[in-house]
Amino acid sequence: MLSTLTGDIRKLADDGFMAAFSPDGRQVAYITGLTAEIWLMGPKGENPRRVVSAGAGGVFSSLSWSPDGTRLACLKFASSDFSHSTVEIRDLVGGPPEAVVTAPRVSAATWAPDGRLLFARGDPAPTQESYGLWELALDPQTAKPAGAPRQLAAWLSQSVGSMSVSRDGRRVMMTRGRTRSNVYVGEVSAVAGLTNVRQVTEDDRVNWPSAWTPDGRAVLFHSDRNGDFDLLRQGLTDREAQTVLLGPEEDRLARISPDGKWLLYLAQASLATDSTPMRIRVMRMPAGGGPAEAVLETAGNWGRGEAIVAVDGDYNWSFPDFRCPAAPGSGPCVIAEAAGPTQTVFTAFDPVSGRKGEVARVDLPVDWLAWDLSPDGTRVAYATFAFFSFSAQPLRVLTLADKSERKIPLKNWLNPTAITWAPSGQEVYVTNWSVRGGTLFSVDMTGRLRVLRDLSGKGLYLGALRPSPDGRLLAFGEATAGSNAWVLDAQQR
Repeated sequence: MLSTLTGDIRKLADDGFMAAFSPDGRQVAYITGLTAEIWLMGPKGENPRRVVSAGAGGVFSSLSWSPDGTRLACLKFASSDFSHSTVEIRDLVGGPPEAVVTAPRVSAATWAPDGRLLFARGDPAPTQESYGLWELALDPQTAKPAGAPRQLAAWLSQSVGSMSVSRDGRRVMMTRGRTRSNVYVGEVSAVAGLTNVRQVTEDDRVNWPSAWTPDGRAVLFHSDRNGDFDLLRQGLTDREAQTVLLGPEEDRLARISPDGKWLLYLAQASLATDSTPMRIRVMRMPAGGGPAEAVLETAGNWGRGEAIVAVDGDYNWSFPDFRCPAAPGSGPCVIAEAAGPTQTVFTAFDPVSGRKGEVARVDLPVDWLAWDLSPDGTRVAYATFAFFSFSAQPLRVLTLADKSERKIPLKNWLNPTAITWAPSGQEVYVTNWSVRGGTLFSVDMTGRLRVLRDLSGKGLYLGALRPSPDGRLLAFGEATAGSNAWVLDAQQR
């Protein structure tokens, strides 16, 4: 039947949209409309028609047919939070969907010929790198659950991207992926770009730089080498990292306050549930060491990486995020928070007294936003990661005082994933994402763009850009995101 892929169907496959043939081969169901709609068509692309829309803020994934071809099972996410997932059963004759699985971190699902629903689900923290294969028996007449979900297998894998099952229902094939990242430092040259790049951390885990020490001799970073994320620092000439904060919570994004007195960072206050979002605190501790205290609390969504989308479809975006100006007296720190599914609000805060009030708001969802506060605290540079978009999104520079905004074209560079101001405040460093690899470039306020590091074609990805205080060095994270196909036994036991 695959030989009949012609016309519109071949175009769908080339563009990476999800499609599934009905059991009798007479219909093709596919997800399109920026993953927000399910359509049906004939095997040669004839008579396309929309079945359903995911609605505002929703996206579909992992589409499969019931054994009798009368229903569809699809995985649905809220586009502002990919950790909340639902497997829905939809009858092709109409009617409301049946939510048969509602749980965090379900990443793939498929309907087996023997009537079971098979799905992959990630564990909660602190074992969030572990995924399991689950089964749910469905009533063959009504497609309603006929019992509780049961786990068939467990393994160490950071993501599961897709699933399919053999005709006899005995084996399931899936893609299992994992992202690894390390901290690198390079010298910024006005002529040669980024030179003398060297690797700082060397392990098979996730490491992302977050700041420099004020003397520019060491990099602060967070790493999951101990299980959950902890805060560490490593000098440029050191072979080993020193622990800054080691504890039971997830701790990330350490930064020094403008006056140099405080180490600020984000800590997980509570895990997300089906009805409540994850709670995250901005914390402070004395820069020289001492007890930590909460500055403010907010909601968030933490993936395993930072501004990285893995090749297997694992969206590893982390929010909220915060920034501070470079010098004392140049303005408050700013945190970016979600304001509903489609807006981001920037809120000022003080490391000691907490929230100060909203300073700006933009009509973009925070989970697709790359941004940074200028060194003098007067401007926010931001851009949106436009997955499934084929046009370059501009860099926007927002002046906080009068809310004026200028757009700076990024030419043909799609999907920005990280943005950081240079210490001069005259240019911005940007990384982008593509399926072939990432690129690091700089762009000034006139739109002049200069490529500093190009990893396209190498399967490597860039993020977490952190210039040294004097602007001579640039720390960044470089990640590998790979996946392989696995076959597992899916028999009932």
